[in-house]
Amino acid sequence: MASRRSHPPTLETRVRGLLRDEPLIARGSTVLVAVSGGPDSMALLHVLARLGPRLGFTVRAHGVDHGLRAEAPDELALARKLAGSLGVEMTTSRVEVAA
Repeated sequence: MASRRSHPPTLETRVRGLLRDEPLIARGSTVLVAVSGGPDSMALLHVLARLGPRLGFTVRAHGVDHGLRAEAPDELALARKLAGSLGVEMTTSRVEVAA
């Protein structure tokens, strides 16, 4: 008899289970995901964008360029590209922060 391997649950599966078990996001609501272009916020955006239609919520994204890092505009451009590929509307803003 062949053994069956069990794979660990994906991030999407774990988040879906959490949202099913806990009333964190109401059906019909809009979730604003703060994105930086880094891997954590991009993964969160990807998972929520995939789950939104199935669980009845809308996802939007927003990125802020704090003017502290020269790479920020390129990172936000990458985030905008990913958001677009997921069908998520994304806005950005730039703020002046005292260093």
